[in-house]
Amino acid sequence: MDIYVLGSREVVAALALAGLPGREIAGKAALRAALAAPEVSASARILVIEEDISQLDRGEIDRMKLDPEGPLVVEIPGVRGPAGERRTPLDLVRQALGINL
Repeated sequence: MDIYVLGSREVVAALALAGLPGREIAGKAALRAALAAPEVSASARILVIEEDISQLDRGEIDRMKLDPEGPLVVEIPGVRGPAGERRTPLDLVRQALGINL
């Protein structure tokens, strides 16, 4: 499996129409369970996650974004539209090093 989707019922259903497998996430515990599941942790090369869902465990999602062995994490807007500020891996490194440009 190359691409896996984590998100709300609407987002998972919409992307399932395009043939992408996924799992509906209803809370932080469900997100953690999904991230540990074999279809994500071992098989997924690209993890598509809804922005609202990624906020449930921001630290873990940011860690995954920086992990060269893990899947590429792509955050997408939910049905309510895009979130405010989106942090890129470069932003995370700048924050960790204390660099402000």
